[in-house]
This record gives sequence, structure tokens and C-alpha cells, in this order.
Amino acid sequence: MNFLDMDFWQVYLEFNDSYITGFDMKTRVCYFGAGVTGAAALIAATERPDAVVAVISSSGQLDLARNYLPRVIAPVLFIVGENDTRGKDLSREALEQLHGEKQLETIGGVTDPFEDANTREGVARLAIKWCEDHLGLG
Repeated sequence: MNFLDMDFWQVYLEFNDSYITGFDMKTRVCYFGAGVTGAAALIAATERPDAVVAVISSSGQLDLARNYLPRVIAPVLFIVGENDTRGKDLSREALEQLHGEKQLETIGGVTDPFEDANTREGVARLAIKWCEDHLGLG
């Protein structure tokens, strides 16, 4: 499998979303993706704007989703390592393309936010809070 195959990841997310929302049409979904799946989450969010209430992309390869960004209406959180210059630049460019609620958070002192248990916990905390806030749970 080619892990850079955006069509695969988009279909994968949409299938899971359809499976989940098939049980209850009122189900609301938060997408989380890292790297390539961060881009796929943004693309998939354009396909189900009625169900996707938030998207989190951590160290996402946002250039792969560039053409879809203006169509994303769900609130978007980007999480990157503080020392990841390219990731921060891509995130800032993506923020300019988004029209809805958006935010960029950095994980201090690292390039990769999944570098160790502490930084992974920081990513998890930010992602959980974003989802809770947008699901009305926070």
C-alpha cells in the first residue's frame, strides 16, 4: 500500500464515517489525522460537512489537501512541533485558506510532536479539548 495515496485515506475515513453515522443520522464526528492522514481528514471533512464538527491535523502534510481547504467548514486545529519550521509554514498557509474557525498550536521544544510520551500526551490533550469543545462536551 502507498501511504501517500490520498484517495485511499479519504475513502477510508469516509467509510468509517458512514459506518458510524449509519447508526444515527445525528451522530457528529471529529476527525484526527497525523501526517498524510491529517490531510485526508481535511479532504474527507469536505464530503460530510453535516456530520464533521471538528478536524485536528497534527504534523499534517497539508500541501496534499491544498485544493480542498477553502471548502472545509468544520473548525480546524493544526498541531505542530515548535521546531518544525516547514510544518509551521504549511499550517500558516493553510490557515489563510480556511474560512471558518481555525487555530495553530505548537508543542514546545520539539520538531515531531509524537517524539516521546510527554509530547504525545500534549497532542492528545489539545485534540481532546478541541473535540470536546466542538461537540459541546467541554
